[in-house]
Amino acid sequence: ANIGSNFPPPPAPPASGPSRSWLYVRGYIDSTSGLGGFLPFWKASSTMTNTPPGSPTGNYLVNIFDSIGNLLEQIPFAPDSYLVENGDIDSLDEGQFLVPVPVLPDMHAVQVVNTLNSQIIASLTGSTSLPSILSVWLSDTNGGSFSGTGPLVVHWTSLDADPNAQLLYTIQYSTDGGTTWENLDMDVTGTSYQIDSLYLPASSQALIRVLAGDGFNTSSPMNSPMFVVPNHPPTISIS
Repeated sequence: ANIGSNFPPPPAPPASGPSRSWLYVRGYIDSTSGLGGFLPFWKASSTMTNTPPGSPTGNYLVNIFDSIGNLLEQIPFAPDSYLVENGDIDSLDEGQFLVPVPVLPDMHAVQVVNTLNSQIIASLTGSTSLPSILSVWLSDTNGGSFSGTGPLVVHWTSLDADPNAQLLYTIQYSTDGGTTWENLDMDVTGTSYQIDSLYLPASSQALIRVLAGDGFNTSSPMNSPMFVVPNHPPTISIS
């Protein structure tokens, strides 16, 4: 089943003022087999007084450890059940979780445990190498300059010193020169992304930015050059 699409994307960072960083621990658990796994983690920010919503409290724990195995944080949660196959009302044995964890400077490993039987459902250790985005640029579908209308293609280059890293990307859009951001897409593979500019709100100070994630670590964002999206009729998307 494609469970990645069942997650609401983490919120874009706050506009200004003091902020706090969060690591969104994402994954799935099969209640029948007791097996589960992680989906790529992502980092986001909120105001200091705002705790992002996550999965409800339950019989599972997210444990956060430092590099020598000390327990730094422990957060209880319960997976949210959902339909594995569209229309299959009997397939309610698999659940997803999205648990926001405060980012700590020495966090190194994450573990999910079932407290009813002490079973370790999944564990992940962060790489010592961090992913990075080197450059971001825009074009039309023919490789020429983007005119502000029609399909927009976002290109980027990235780097991770770990040869085994499988990077996934988050694409964000700003209408105010980078003061605020909204998520266009996440868990994107490859190094390009196409969107019809009709789906982008009009702006004279538009920016695209890209973040890379290796499953545990998230890069700093890299912005595109500023561009213009002219006024256009609203577009409705049904998914």
